[in-house]
Amino acid sequence: MKNTFWGKMGVIVAVIAVLCTWLPQQTANASSQLDHVSARAAYAIDAESGQVLYQQNQNQEVPIASLTKLMTLYLVERDVQSGKLNWSDNVPIDKELQKMSKNSETGSVEMKTNEKFTVKQLFDAALIASSNSAAIALGNKVGGSNARFIQMMNEQAKRWHIDAKFVSSSGLDNTDLTKYHYDLKGTDKKAQNLVSASAITIISQHLINEFPDVLKVAKTTNEKVNGTAVMTSNELLPGQPYYDEDLKVDGLKTGYTPKALMCYTTTYTVDGHRIIATVLGAKSSFPTMIKLMKNLKETYTYEQITPRPVALRTPDSNRLLSAPSVSTTTGLWISDDTNLEDLTGTVTATTPLNGMIPTGNLVARKQVTDKNLGLKETVEYCTNTPYYPISYEIWHRNSDFQPINASLAQQSAFRG
Repeated sequence: MKNTFWGKMGVIVAVIAVLCTWLPQQTANASSQLDHVSARAAYAIDAESGQVLYQQNQNQEVPIASLTKLMTLYLVERDVQSGKLNWSDNVPIDKELQKMSKNSETGSVEMKTNEKFTVKQLFDAALIASSNSAAIALGNKVGGSNARFIQMMNEQAKRWHIDAKFVSSSGLDNTDLTKYHYDLKGTDKKAQNLVSASAITIISQHLINEFPDVLKVAKTTNEKVNGTAVMTSNELLPGQPYYDEDLKVDGLKTGYTPKALMCYTTTYTVDGHRIIATVLGAKSSFPTMIKLMKNLKETYTYEQITPRPVALRTPDSNRLLSAPSVSTTTGLWISDDTNLEDLTGTVTATTPLNGMIPTGNLVARKQVTDKNLGLKETVEYCTNTPYYPISYEIWHRNSDFQPINASLAQQSAFRG
């Protein structure tokens, strides 16, 4: 009698876990229902979760011009936040950078002999007006030399596992840099930064999420640096020619060289959720970006996802474990023609769940698919509180026992 009871009941012991994050998956048809972008490459993500909303040649390394400065500014912010650098520190401007700043093709903020600039002033000049001299000077300050700073840029890219090869801290290519002796030793005379759309978007994601104060500078349209007017190059900001009230752009960075063409990474919010989007190699960056942004807005709706009990089987045995209940929620962008019930997938435990499970510990993954877009996302489940699981041996094992399917969200989930 006892054996019969556990044989029937053992398989319904559940793990109840918190839905803790979404992991974007690269899929060839992720943007099949969205209009083609008139650019070499494009990419768009949810800034918080990293969910991929659009991708086109997203891993192809192409010239990105001044979008390069986003990596430079990230490394500056990192040193400021760690205490290695202060916003008020003075930054030397050598004669070559002064010359560069006075050239109409490479300069946007003139730097005069004996004029002093702080880290903050150069940071603002590089982000708002895309000053090349400011970016290179900041790199020299952080790295100790131009070569060492570029090495730091490439090292950071490797740590993030992104497609990026940097030879310049400003985005200028060697055809310009060689005139000021800032071409990197050992590189081709025409060498330029080659970075993918996904990579520069991920760099932007780190910059915004780790240092949100950058948005205060990114949305600034004009300010004065040592009495010189610094004007934005981002024409989608409020008060600028391409501003659209429905799109709510508040950053981020533009870029152009004859080889890179028009490049643009922007950030904006939809119903309180931040999105980062990039277009590379466009003939007209602002109209191209506006079209992409409007297309995304027409295609996606943000769905609130409520975690619920999910049944799990440990991968190494037919044992089921119990875990604590949850109260937090998260969400997902899905196409307007897709219901949450259409998101299919199986929840499986990632590792044997033995002993105490700490708060936030990953216990399971589930891949879900938006059938209309073909976009795949991986959901991770984490424990909500520390828990000591009790395992039950299934006495009557079934030879065809399979991991138990579980619904991702409650049926009462609503459209955001």
